[in-house]
Amino acid sequence: MSTDAVVLAMESLVGLSWGDPETRARFRAVLAPWDTEAHREEMASAQSCCAIAICAALLIAEVDGLVRGWRGKIACDPLREPRTGCYDAIMFLEHLARQRGLFASASGRDPPEVRAGVVLQIEGPEHVLMATGAPDAEGNFTTAEGGQSDPLNPRTGAKNCTAIRRRVRHLGGGPGCWTVDGRRVRYSFDAGALKTCGEGMPWERLGFRL
Repeated sequence: MSTDAVVLAMESLVGLSWGDPETRARFRAVLAPWDTEAHREEMASAQSCCAIAICAALLIAEVDGLVRGWRGKIACDPLREPRTGCYDAIMFLEHLARQRGLFASASGRDPPEVRAGVVLQIEGPEHVLMATGAPDAEGNFTTAEGGQSDPLNPRTGAKNCTAIRRRVRHLGGGPGCWTVDGRRVRYSFDAGALKTCGEGMPWERLGFRL
């Protein structure tokens, strides 16, 4: 898969949120395309969407999500299964990266390689984001990421993180403790290097395209 494909897929989600009545139906459908309407609403209205937004982008880009030893199965593809009852998207992304040989720990002397299409997990609290460009001379770089504060969602805390936005982040820290906006980077992987399977978002099932 090309880096352009995965970045374009992620950027196609920017601007969607549960709180905005104009985007709510599309937001919940692309995040949980295999679930019932009732289950989509239950999850999308009160669940931080950082990891499932990246999963949605991977599905749009036709990424093969088949992994071994997951959800109690010999093998499965969580990108193409219902999400109901499975609050495992952030763990799945790490599992996928490890099984594809793309997992890159950020605990070494060299900073994580940040460029378009790279996914980073940061701590405090756990959050995943996708870079859409490389850092400039000051360490600032652009991202597209879910799990953003939704001013039209009346819920509080993580349950309010139901929007997908563009951000500008800062890569800092130093050897052994690289940070994004002061939060420690745990690992990264290049989503643009994931293989594809030719099966993407089920747009016909959803009744629309982004």
